[in-house]
Amino acid sequence: AKGLHFQLNPPKDMVASEATMPNIVQKWQYHGDELDDYVELQVMVRELPTELKGISKEDWEYFLKYGDGVPIFLGQDANTRDAKYYVLDRKPGMKVKYQMSSQRLDFEFTSHMITAIAIYGNLCFSVNLMTMSEERADKLEMLDPEVGKLLPK
Repeated sequence: AKGLHFQLNPPKDMVASEATMPNIVQKWQYHGDELDDYVELQVMVRELPTELKGISKEDWEYFLKYGDGVPIFLGQDANTRDAKYYVLDRKPGMKVKYQMSSQRLDFEFTSHMITAIAIYGNLCFSVNLMTMSEERADKLEMLDPEVGKLLPK
């Protein structure tokens, strides 16, 4: 995707589904019996904005680890619970926990998400885990051990 090659090993209990947005490379879903059982895992690759292209790995690492890079990169729109510097496949990045409230007809719900992001040159690679239950999101914080199965090669 966009010149970034990686190997995908889908989670065993999840079913691959159509990726409907241009930056989503692959998507898996698990549908249980209840709404709180729903889990979605996405792999996204997108180009960095022009003003962020050409920044060295070392500068990214310093900006995200020691500077104000994580909140600046995320912007003020994100409703984060936790955001921190994170290394993914020896690339500088960040790990973010956040939530988003939505409404469908007269039903309101909150999605809980964990995203691991890594910068590969001029590309942003991310693994996104989304569920309807905050408790499930915390239990499924599987990005650390499982993300190795999804890394760019």
